[in-house]
Amino acid sequence: MKYNNGNRIGAIYSATDKAIFDALQQYKVTRDDLKEIFFTRGIIISNKTDKEVLASNFSRYIHGYEDYEFLSKILGVSSQKERMRSFDISSDELELDDMEAILTEIKSELTSASDDIVDVSMVGKTLTLKIEYTEPDFTKTEFRQVVDKDAEIVIEKVEGGFTVVGPHNKKMEFLSEIIINKSETLDANSKVAEIELDGIVNKAKISVFFEDLTMNMDGYGLVNVTDVYVYNPSKNPGTGSHIKKISLSGTSVTLSQELASLYTKGFYVWKITWVVKDNRDPDSDLYEFEALFSNPEECTDFAYSVKGYYPKKEDEDASGATHHKNRINLNNKHLESKYSRLIIDTAKSALAKALS
Repeated sequence: MKYNNGNRIGAIYSATDKAIFDALQQYKVTRDDLKEIFFTRGIIISNKTDKEVLASNFSRYIHGYEDYEFLSKILGVSSQKERMRSFDISSDELELDDMEAILTEIKSELTSASDDIVDVSMVGKTLTLKIEYTEPDFTKTEFRQVVDKDAEIVIEKVEGGFTVVGPHNKKMEFLSEIIINKSETLDANSKVAEIELDGIVNKAKISVFFEDLTMNMDGYGLVNVTDVYVYNPSKNPGTGSHIKKISLSGTSVTLSQELASLYTKGFYVWKITWVVKDNRDPDSDLYEFEALFSNPEECTDFAYSVKGYYPKKEDEDASGATHHKNRINLNNKHLESKYSRLIIDTAKSALAKALS
């Protein structure tokens, strides 16, 4: 069985009789589902027939793609919240109408070549490309390999070009290439800029980049750094053991002696999680962010996420805590966009400082 995902084709396991039998007994497969799948064979089943008996009976039939698709839609997994990535397209010629035409072309190409559900919309100076699609996950069992996903790519017109923001995944990578190629077709002088520190000789600047990112968010003060991941590329492979990655978790880990010691050994930060509060609001909730270079050795492929927030308590508890301990997802598109922009703008400023 083949699965077409944009420009990639991969094989999905054929479901065995045992897999069919196990799948039909799952609680997610209802009695109505069983009636429907049996009816494809021209068979009407009784409500009194035991589910295990029905599963055993159906698993002996010859099965095809339609059976796999039917069960995978019922048993497939839902996608989790993904990290985000961003890049800029600088151009003196491209206008908002040009970018809208590019997204309309992409919509036409995707819908004609796949089952993707695509929508293009524009509000003010912001374009949005929404896509509903499925993607294989070969680490899962047969009927959980198809994952339902949705992606929202936002393109904002800014001075000198556009800022593109979307999920950090293969679909975004695939569509980003198309957007960039079509932009270059309309304006050969357009350029793409990403947040990356490849080629930096002084690796200490990479750690400083993350320090600036966490401490210099406009209007927001750093409350705590809870997780720091450091990296030290092997300079002489094969000459003995070498620890490349180390993670530190706790309170104020950036101030720890352990981290300072790792810096002296050539380690630098590649991933960090931190908590901030709004300095303008004395009753501010606490907001947790994450940022990283997905390629820590080259310090490229920057990604980030707004992990959630810790609500302010009405009163301090006996321990003196002013905020709830459990983090809550930030299910608010306006705030998601606001904090996404805050991270991007701060990262760009930190990047310029690191490269100066």
